[in-house]
Amino acid sequence: MASTKLPQETDRKGVLSMKMRACLAGAVALLLAATTGGCPFTTTTTGNGNENANTSSNTNANDNDNDNDNSSSTAGDATAGESFYSSNNCATCHGADASGGIGPNLQNETDADEVLHKLDGTESHGGGTVDGVTAQDAANIVAWLATL
Repeated sequence: MASTKLPQETDRKGVLSMKMRACLAGAVALLLAATTGGCPFTTTTTGNGNENANTSSNTNANDNDNDNDNSSSTAGDATAGESFYSSNNCATCHGADASGGIGPNLQNETDADEVLHKLDGTESHGGGTVDGVTAQDAANIVAWLATL
């Protein structure tokens, strides 16, 4: 029988290697998804139903050339960002102060477009998504993160 060489599981001090920690975190996420019928942190945002259509007019009345998909020019509201973070259970993985835990540290996130694409699922990042997330929501989150 051929022997299979396994990756080194611990260093000399018995601490789990980064690869093993990543595998363990992935296994926990898969177990949660399997036992809860999907990602336990996927939520649906409630609102007026027109959030995407009103994003530019609500945030920048002087810029008539601004398309709704350009969140980098959308001004963020830190209070609304903190509320979004709290109501969508982001702290479960990222910590109450967004410093990380199960999920990565978010305190240095400054790109609202990147945040939007991670939250809406168009950019895979291994975390939860939020149904109905808008460019304004992402700008609000980035504004709140900047206060930490």
